Amino acid sequence: MATVLRLTCPQCGDVDVPIDGGRLVISGTESGSDLQFDCPRCGAAGVERLDDRAASLLMAAGICMVASSLPQHPVGGTQTSG
Repeated sequence: MATVLRLTCPQCGDVDVPIDGGRLVISGTESGSDLQFDCPRCGAAGVERLDDRAASLLMAAGICMVASSLPQHPVGGTQTSG
């Protein structure tokens, strides 16, 4: 039996999302962490707010952590390598 998280889909309500399949991503923000997931029933994207302990436990279980934003480069600018 796969390990699952009980999360809330914006369309379906409470759903069991497997942690070893599908898309589960923790994104760090200035105000904390969010767990992003795809609903296994309808495919809708969902987001759950995490406290620091929950985020640490999920990362220890293998859920990937991503930065909240990508580095910005000016449009039309050139990048030089040093």
